[in-house]
Amino acid sequence: MLSLNNIGPILVLLPRIWDLVKLRALFISACSFIDLDTDEPFLIVEDSKLEKLRVLGTVVLSYSKDTEDIFKRLPNLQHLIFVLKESWDFSKERYWFPKLEMLDELELLNGGEWNMGEEDTFENLKFLKLEQVTLAMWDVGEESFPVLEKLELWGCHKLTEIPPSVGDICSLKIIKLVESPQLEDSAMKIKEYIEDMRGGDELQILGLNNIPL
Repeated sequence: MLSLNNIGPILVLLPRIWDLVKLRALFISACSFIDLDTDEPFLIVEDSKLEKLRVLGTVVLSYSKDTEDIFKRLPNLQHLIFVLKESWDFSKERYWFPKLEMLDELELLNGGEWNMGEEDTFENLKFLKLEQVTLAMWDVGEESFPVLEKLELWGCHKLTEIPPSVGDICSLKIIKLVESPQLEDSAMKIKEYIEDMRGGDELQILGLNNIPL
């Protein structure tokens, strides 16, 4: 494991990071594989990969083909924390995180909508946390998160509702809302829908400190 508390500007990771082939966890307060001022990556050897890396945070990202290329070099990533500096392009096929199980924090700083099509699939994602997103609308299908167990929404003040289709995710066990009171009604409707469809009290709606709502 490599851990660094970076105080100051975003730390740009040099190409030698790809030499740490046994690295399993990388924690840096704010880092990037790309120089965000020029949007240019450092030259990387063509077949460089960190196949043992399972945990990575906190990476500052912008959407580009270079970003796609970098995540294809992390094929076994399971736990990712990142900050997104601009709206993401969800119009193309992306299977960058085939084994990702936990996405701790997704900040969409300039996006009004997140429309997830059938091709936008996180096949192994079990935990998703959205914090302070500027989303007003979120369109998602059950096929997008087929094994999701826990959804957390923190400070999502502009989001008007949790998509009703979230209730069709059979694996979902917990929805946690923090500083997002406008989402409570839609969360309760999802809970009622699940109870009507499956019976029992399968879905928990929690607030801060895991207090039931």
